[in-house]
Order: sequence, then structure tokens, then C-alpha cells
Amino acid sequence: MKYKEKIQEFSVELLSGTNTFEVFQNWLQENIGNLSQAELDFALPLIEVDLQSNRSRPQFINSLREQYKKLFDSDLEQDRAKYLLKQIVQGRGDVVAWCHELSKLLAEEIEFLPIEFKGFSSELDDIPLERDANKWNKSAFEEKRKKINAYEKSIKELAAKTLSRIKS
Repeated sequence: MKYKEKIQEFSVELLSGTNTFEVFQNWLQENIGNLSQAELDFALPLIEVDLQSNRSRPQFINSLREQYKKLFDSDLEQDRAKYLLKQIVQGRGDVVAWCHELSKLLAEEIEFLPIEFKGFSSELDDIPLERDANKWNKSAFEEKRKKINAYEKSIKELAAKTLSRIKS
């Protein structure tokens, strides 16, 4: 995978919660000698952020959004929405978490997202996320998660239809 593609993937994963600030920043530091000038212009402001300070995380995200727009001539939130839709269609990750994230992106006015994702998010609001399984009694967790079965097929179909519509 080329460096620019890896940077794009890391950026989207980071804001989607499937990767961490530290992993992304470390990867940039490790590969700095291999990056093009445009990629360096993207990476340097992100490498300089001190992630030990909680106040730096919003700074990192703002810098990431600005640099992403310059390097890819694309909106990070729109690319993030496409990434989440693909995750749903491919059955990767937690469909409940992805619906909640897509619902938040609707507030960012991502125009190609159907409002139904907000409805799914609302319907699944009382369902614990997969990442919180260790905080629950196993049988109680599994019982709560059964509700997903009633919605999962419709969510995947909507995600696939949305991806198909925005590709054409």
C-alpha cells in the first residue's frame, strides 16, 4: 500500500475509532523518511502534537482535518461516512457503533447519508456496544444484543444502497 493511501486509511480509521492517535502518530514518525513533500506537509503538524495532554487531542483532530483536505482534496467526514458504510456492508466491526457514528455524521450534514441511520441509531440506543462486553454479565449482554438481529439486515441493505448511489 502506498504511503498516501495508508495515511488516508489511518485518518479515517482514527476518527472512526478503529485506530488510535498513538499508532497513527508512531507510523508517521517511523515512515517520515519515505514520504513525499505533500505527505510530509500533512505529517509534520500531526507529529508535533503532544498526545500526552488531553487538550492536544482536539488540536490533533483539527490539524488532521485541515491537512487531510489539503492532501486529498476531499472531506474527511465524507470519507469517514463511506468507510463506515463499507464496514457495515462487509460485516466488520460493531453495527450498533457504526449506526451511532453515522447518526452523528448526519448532524455534520453529510448529504448522501439517509436519515434512516438516525432512526436505527435511536432504535439501538439501549444496546451495549461490543467493546463494552467485558462490563456486562455475559448472558445479559447476549440477550440485549439479540435486538440487533431484527435490524441488521435492513441496516446492511441501506448501507449497500447508499454506497451504490454515491458511486454512480
